Amino acid sequence: MYLLWSNFNLGRDNKIYLMRLEMSYYVRGKLELNNKPLDKIAILEFDLDENMSCKPGQYIMAWLPNYGEIPLSPSICDDRKLQLLVEDVGATSNKFVNLEVGSYAYFRGPFGNFFDLSRGNKYLLVAGGTGAAPILMAARNLSKLNAEVITIYGGKSRKHLVFLEDFNKYSKKVFAYTEDGSFGYSGVVTKDLQNVISSFLPEVILTTGPEMMMRKVVETSVRNKIYCEASIVRIIKCASGVCGSCVLEPQGLLACKDGPVFSGEVLINSNFGKTMRSESGKEVEIK
Repeated sequence: MYLLWSNFNLGRDNKIYLMRLEMSYYVRGKLELNNKPLDKIAILEFDLDENMSCKPGQYIMAWLPNYGEIPLSPSICDDRKLQLLVEDVGATSNKFVNLEVGSYAYFRGPFGNFFDLSRGNKYLLVAGGTGAAPILMAARNLSKLNAEVITIYGGKSRKHLVFLEDFNKYSKKVFAYTEDGSFGYSGVVTKDLQNVISSFLPEVILTTGPEMMMRKVVETSVRNKIYCEASIVRIIKCASGVCGSCVLEPQGLLACKDGPVFSGEVLINSNFGKTMRSESGKEVEIK
């Protein structure tokens, strides 16, 4: 376990100000496996110095000294094993995707709330792209609870369905979708969502993935009066509710503290799937 002190105390007028003083505990992990199904996507498996015990939907902050820190939702986080699905979308994620086996990274958390796996016995899981990681952990845990699980899993191509075999292991049935039609059903995961709901009659729907996709899942769930939860993605910098970059409007909820999992009832009346804050804090349209 590693202790980090952060102390910023020099103002523009050269007077000393105590702006932030915090302690962050980092658990060290050694990279044991870097599986790259695609150039910009990697499944990383770390052996941790100690257990972190995450629940489905929670996130950890992953830090590479000299490069930066990013939030990630694990697919496995127990028994000192940490599995992360990382997509190269920036400087720090690029370093993680290309991290060499034997290298060390540092992790703090877990943070946030998690999926409710006690609301029924019939779950429909909807996962898109690299958002599949927390849904896979939910599927694994639901399997241990002997719940009936149906999964809709989609990606750009067959190669993007990196957890397909795992979902087949923990689900009664998996509906696979590819946007290029290279495998399974052609199209996006929400294409036949209403038909699956009408056939399966789930008690709960859980979803992660691109925000526009999740918005459609939430809208369909609410329309069918089915309890739904979504693990949302926002710009999380501090994981402590200080910076406000991960705000969900107009409620003023913070993804890092109040989420990242929110119910459909909360999300349907928010800017979810419409706008979010950019790195600079500006409100931008989600496309």
